[in-house]
Formats: sequence, C-alpha cells, structure tokens
Amino acid sequence: MLSPSVFFFAGTASQELGKSIAELANKLLGKWELQRFSDGEIRPILQENINGAMVVLIQSTYTPVDHLMELLLMIDAARNAGARKVVVVLPYLGYMRQDKVHQAGESYGAALVTKLLFAAGADQLIICEPHTSNLHLYFSGIIKEVSSYEIFKRYLETLQLKNVCFVAPDAGALAAARLYAQFFNANLVACHKIRQAPNKVASIQVTGTVKNTHAIIIDDIIDTGHTLYAVAQELRSQGAYSVYALCTHPIFSGYAYDYLLSSVLDKIIVTNTIPIKKQHVKIKVLDIATCILPFIEKVVLED
Repeated sequence: MLSPSVFFFAGTASQELGKSIAELANKLLGKWELQRFSDGEIRPILQENINGAMVVLIQSTYTPVDHLMELLLMIDAARNAGARKVVVVLPYLGYMRQDKVHQAGESYGAALVTKLLFAAGADQLIICEPHTSNLHLYFSGIIKEVSSYEIFKRYLETLQLKNVCFVAPDAGALAAARLYAQFFNANLVACHKIRQAPNKVASIQVTGTVKNTHAIIIDDIIDTGHTLYAVAQELRSQGAYSVYALCTHPIFSGYAYDYLLSSVLDKIIVTNTIPIKKQHVKIKVLDIATCILPFIEKVVLED
C-alpha cells in the first residue's frame, strides 16, 4: 500500500493506462481540470491538496504536441502547488527518434525534450522503451527505463509455438531480439532494410533461415507500418509458417492501421503505451501497467 501522501494524475493521453496503474496501486487518480482559451491554449489545473506530497504524473506524448505541453504545464503546476517530488511516468516519450544530428541545421529533439522536462520541474522520469540510450546526459534527475520484455515473454509462452525464430527488422532491434532468442533457445534472424525515402522501404535483406518456422519480429515502435509490412512479406516469401510482431509502441500514423491489417502478419502484439484507435482480432494489446508500477513503488520506498 502506497502512502496517502502520494498522488497519481493521468494526463489526457494516458487516461486508461493511468487508471490501470492507479488500480494496481490501490490508489484513485487525482482530480484535475483542463481549461482552454479561445485560441486553443491549454491550462491544466490540479484539484488536490498536494503540498508536501509526492506527485506521479502519467502521460504519453504522442501526436499532437499538446500532450507534451500539457505534461510540462502539469509538472509546473505540481511544483507551484508545493509538491515535494514530481515523478513523471512516460509510457511513450515522443521525439526520441531525433537522438542524433545527421547534418548541419538539424535539431537534437531527444535532448531538447528531456531538458524541457527537467526545466519544468521533474525530479525523476520513468520511461517505457525510450528508443535511445543517452537521455541521462541531458536530464539532471534520475531516469528509469521500463522494458516490455516480461509481458511479451509471458504472452509468447501462452502461445506454445514450436520451431520459432526471432527477427530483428533492423540493427537497432538486434539486442532486444537476441534476448528473446536466448530465452526461448531459438534462432536469431537479422534484417537489413534499404530505404528509398523516410518511412519508405525499398527492399529487405534477410540474414538467416526462416523456412518452416514461426517468425516473430521484435521492435519498439510501429509508425507507418512500412517496415513491418515489408519484413513480414519477405519472411513469408522465404517459407515462414506464420509471422508475428511484438512492438511496444503502436503509433500507427497515417494509414498504418489499415495497411497492417492487409499484410501477411498473423498477429500484431503491442502494449497500451499509446491507445489503439480501433480494436481488431489481428491486434492484441497487453497492459504494461504491471511493468510500470514496480518502478513507482521503488521510488516511493527510496524516498
């Protein structure tokens, strides 16, 4: 049981996940109101007495950018109301793919967003699969990273698939795919994708054998779905019995949802870091709240 002096608030982007986390912690979500000026400017108001308390703010920052601004204002509001500590839970933190400067004139988006969270008054960040590993360089507080590995692993065990292989769709997913391959004593397959433009995949080269296997693609983000679609197509063409995808963050931008439902993928397993717009038998959503709560409890115990 967490102390009464710990308050949970869920932003508009993470209402359902916030409720799930709060219920697991035997807490009620704190009351707050989001006001809007006529020009669209937002004004969140926390409606609990949080003076001297620890405040846990739960908010994903997927599109639109209002979700990020809302979170920054909520952090500032908590500080202004006398919160002793502000812990920010980011099921999905946007702009993390902008973690390198490839050419002159680019912004270092990941660093900027992390600095903004600290400047607003966040003491600690709890982030699910942040897509980059160097955020600690730009945030002066504590950063904890939550992995979806355990809930995905448990789900795969319920499927009881025989003769599986794990597929990394690109170099960035190789380490994660290797974890699954080692646990299930399965083969690891690597892909190399050749892009014709951003979010457009020209071709996929597969290193390894997938014939007569259940191929399971491991990745952290589904955005347009083009990579996932192309990889699944190539795996099937090389003789895979079935193709599954495990991806933590279902961004599903543009026409990704319909695009992926028309693919050869048998199942797409994601978490609820970002709410799914439409339910479908082909998409399985796992609740990541059980992975997040232990990190919050540890912060409370260490406080």
